[in-house]
Amino acid sequence: GKFYEWEARTTALPMLTTPSRAHFARSRETLAALASEAFNPREEVYLPEEARGVVAESFSGRTRVVAAQFRPHQACAAVESEQGALLVWNQTYYPHWHAYVDGKEVQIWRANHAFQAVVIPAGRHEVEWRYVDRAFRKGCVVSVLTLFASAAALMARRPR
Repeated sequence: GKFYEWEARTTALPMLTTPSRAHFARSRETLAALASEAFNPREEVYLPEEARGVVAESFSGRTRVVAAQFRPHQACAAVESEQGALLVWNQTYYPHWHAYVDGKEVQIWRANHAFQAVVIPAGRHEVEWRYVDRAFRKGCVVSVLTLFASAAALMARRPR
């Protein structure tokens, strides 16, 4: 009815999913599959061809996300898996994101053309994503140094 009223959507996809099947396809094929009515993002994920042979095609056994916390520039999750899993984070894929499983950096795969996925081994693991843009940080340092140099130049020019 009213566009400004909150409506709970029980069918919304959670931020973290653990699909049981992985498909490997090129970008165009992935987009076509995602548009299909048969696509079920809770059960399957599309990964780039480069992931074939590195990521299993199917994941059996029970997997669950025990806890998850999302903050700006960071996401953390505790995951339990009987036989290993693929954890998909429905966050935009971008090269400045880095993923860690138990503190060790791991490969982030482009999932469903636009999101991120990491492979989780069997057992209980802590997964963390961090956004680290080194070029932005370097730019901040240059900006601060320029600010100090400008302030010093102004102070030196001031008449006494």
